[in-house]
Amino acid sequence: MAVITEQMFHASYETGRKWYMQSISYAESIRILRDQYKMNPSAADDYLYAYKSMAEGNVLKRIISHAALRYYLSKFFEDEGTVGLQTALSSIQQTIDYRLAVGNISTVGLGRIHKDFLLRV
Repeated sequence: MAVITEQMFHASYETGRKWYMQSISYAESIRILRDQYKMNPSAADDYLYAYKSMAEGNVLKRIISHAALRYYLSKFFEDEGTVGLQTALSSIQQTIDYRLAVGNISTVGLGRIHKDFLLRV
């Protein structure tokens, strides 16, 4: 599995935001992450859809790195304020609930991240 660098997940957040705001297409988003940041298109897809799910407060069926989740949550708070952070935290809570329901999937790290950011609301 290829390592997703900090530069990659920073770019994924910004590219995901542009795609979500309909400034660029999905295909263009993947192309940018693939060509400029050398991300595997499958990983780029995961990170773009993580942005979309968090922006809409939906469960993440494919998890991204904990470092990336922390970055995304920080940026949601910075860009969208308390409401944006609350929506993204709802996504994380739903993801924890989903993973517990599926069973045998650790949620300890996600729980810590959720708790840390919940204190900011």
